[in-house]
Amino acid sequence: MRKRQGWLSWAVLTLALAISAISAQAQTNYMIVHSFLDPTAEGSEPSGQPEVIGPSIYGMTMLGGGFDNGAIFQVSTNGSGFHLLYSFEQGGTNGANPCGSLVFSSSDSSFYGMTFFGGTNGGGVIFQLAEDGSTYQVLHDFAGGPDDGRFPNGTPLVSGFNIYGMTGAGGTNGLGVVFTVDITGSGFQVVHSFSGAPNDGDFPNEGLVIDSSFILYGTTFYGGTNDMGTAFSINTDGSGFTILHGFGQDTNDAVNPVGALALDGSTLFGVSAYGGASDMGAIFSVNTDGSGYTLIHQFAGGTNDGAFPQYGSLVVVNHSFLYGATLFGGTDDVGVVFRMNLDGSEYTNIHDFVDNGIDGIGPFYGPMVTPSGLYGMTINGGTTNAGIIYTYPFPAESNDVTDARITDISIVNTNDVRITWTVTATLPHTDAVQFTHGDAQGGYTNNFLTRSPDFFEPAGVITDSWSDVGAATNGPSRYYRVIITP
Repeated sequence: MRKRQGWLSWAVLTLALAISAISAQAQTNYMIVHSFLDPTAEGSEPSGQPEVIGPSIYGMTMLGGGFDNGAIFQVSTNGSGFHLLYSFEQGGTNGANPCGSLVFSSSDSSFYGMTFFGGTNGGGVIFQLAEDGSTYQVLHDFAGGPDDGRFPNGTPLVSGFNIYGMTGAGGTNGLGVVFTVDITGSGFQVVHSFSGAPNDGDFPNEGLVIDSSFILYGTTFYGGTNDMGTAFSINTDGSGFTILHGFGQDTNDAVNPVGALALDGSTLFGVSAYGGASDMGAIFSVNTDGSGYTLIHQFAGGTNDGAFPQYGSLVVVNHSFLYGATLFGGTDDVGVVFRMNLDGSEYTNIHDFVDNGIDGIGPFYGPMVTPSGLYGMTINGGTTNAGIIYTYPFPAESNDVTDARITDISIVNTNDVRITWTVTATLPHTDAVQFTHGDAQGGYTNNFLTRSPDFFEPAGVITDSWSDVGAATNGPSRYYRVIITP
């Protein structure tokens, strides 16, 4: 029995008032979920990694919204139903220009996040937002000085009833802090003030990760022996601060780490913005006790590699793979999504962003992982260059699909196109029709959008059909494919 994985079958339809081509080919899983169009109504320049909860994607934009101070949004995973949950207000007393990512806490059905600017003191805030957007409150206004941080530039870590995070400034030495506060906003405390090279970090960025022993791990852009950045560990009460690695140890070492570390067992993985043989950044691993530091990939740019990874760049999948993104590199040098084994072998670009006015440009953060696949955002690109949300579904390895094909495409009711397909599968599955545009000669853009609703089907031989209303009109050629997921 033959087992197919991923995008099992798709067919192409060229429309110019008539059908001129139908074919079946293999295709990448990547697709665009949403392109930000109207800065006021939707926000612009999405920040961080999206948060996926059930059928919805939540996230933030650094700009746009009702007052151009950024916004928080919700959209379905199929791209429908986009709406703003919150616009950061004029004057920014409730925060302005959100940074990092939203974090959802199931214990109180709330999101937590931070803004770089705004608040009573202009140094950013920590906020809480109800899942439905009905209530928003500032939990802490950053004021700087020896007992507070200033300008948080990352994602909060919610662990139990506590929030942990970092700021790029403030603290005793003005070089940033590690802080804790409970989810009600009480008990704010600076647990570590960075003091800089050579024995401490300087300018922490992004967020923290925590292990089962309640030890926090993070990075700083500067500091350490060579003032080229650190990876560190610290207990939640501020004791036991330890530099695990000071970067820039030799000519090709990673330099200036960025983004939160990814933790798998007792191994940490991270990225640097610079360093490596080509000085385009690197991926490193180090054990949680500081031993075993290794460069596992050195970015070289060009068509087959990424360059200059940025914040939140790595996720570990199934204790086997690392996925991430870089700001540059790839075919058009506007960024890539990549995959590799944990030891650095079998690196591959799974998507090269394309500077074509449709695809995203510049993934400032890497993707986040869900059981069904990756979701990410780019800060620019899309139809209005205000950014996009994209997804990369994982292959449907659990389902044994023996046949999947589009069996008919025809024009009905003068203006509508009806697509019919058949799937033979041993397990229940979900089908959906996607489309993209191209030309009459068979060329197409690799930016498929979900067009139909989901079809939830049982095991067996199932035939479905769906009409794309109004598609059979003069205009760009339209290409279709059907995707099958578990």
